[in-house]
Amino acid sequence: MSALQYEVKMLQLRQSVWFEEPAPHLGAANTLSAAIAGAEQRDPGIIPNLRTSQTMLIGSDYSGSHQTAQFETISLVITNLECIGRWSAHRQGVRAAMLPQQRRMSYKALNDRYRRAALIPFLDVANEIPGLLVSFAIDKNISTIFADETPDHRTTHPAFAGWKPKPIERAMRIIHLTSLLLRGLSAPGQDVWWFTDQDDIVANEHRLRSFVNLAATISSHYLQHPLRNLRIGTTACDTGRRDIEDFLAIPDLAAGTLQELLATGTARMILDAPSLFLPKDEAIAAKASNIMNWFADNTQPLRRLTFVIDQPRTGSWRITTLRAHGSRDSDDAAYALIV
Repeated sequence: MSALQYEVKMLQLRQSVWFEEPAPHLGAANTLSAAIAGAEQRDPGIIPNLRTSQTMLIGSDYSGSHQTAQFETISLVITNLECIGRWSAHRQGVRAAMLPQQRRMSYKALNDRYRRAALIPFLDVANEIPGLLVSFAIDKNISTIFADETPDHRTTHPAFAGWKPKPIERAMRIIHLTSLLLRGLSAPGQDVWWFTDQDDIVANEHRLRSFVNLAATISSHYLQHPLRNLRIGTTACDTGRRDIEDFLAIPDLAAGTLQELLATGTARMILDAPSLFLPKDEAIAAKASNIMNWFADNTQPLRRLTFVIDQPRTGSWRITTLRAHGSRDSDDAAYALIV
């Protein structure tokens, strides 16, 4: 690529909201990138411009590792560090008033009465984050999303010494999906701070180092431009003020709720019938219902974007954009609509 071509590409990147340019080496990621671009074309403003500040801040969390789950869900909240001051101040107020003993918000812990009471205020404050909450649900019938790599081949990589195949696949999915988002959303010279939930893929210092090294290598294949710094940490980096934990609680709640929604008997019906409007499913847990109502509101600074990747009986993959509708749409609103 000549210097002039590079400058033209960088100009296009700065002017666009989502950078979408197919590249042969990205394989299936091209299809997902096109799906994100299509969502932005159908609903202008669904993807915020995150290139105007120096530091991109990412938080990621995951659900569906248990055996009965039909989907694995990966959720990420992406914003600019310079733009979260309002959220930070208000979430401290919610925490001081409603979450005694430094309770950590999480989907699994919502049986606690203090967390239940704080849920809606916590989510309302999260709306003040100018950014994107993007979620991916991947059908567990899909053993790998990397057509040119088999799980057995990846287990021989030195970075995965001592790992089991399933955590390897999950780590690779998370890194590839995040790298695609960096390709589409970041700007040349930006700093990226990425905090991930401290699950088995980064359960100790050795695994975190492996994860960081792989993320640096893989993201370099996605990016069309250089970043200044890419730093990755876990909830162990929390300052004691629950700032990182509260940030990661947002994708945690989203991932858990999406998992709950797709576990209902109507999930396959929704995926097989585009534009089907379904009434509220009474089988959905109350906590999931409340979060879905929040999840449905795309009028807030924190935008929502959700994709389901499954494998119909034909054997080919399918990427579906999932839009949620809640009580703001009608009193008897559906919680899911495919477009």
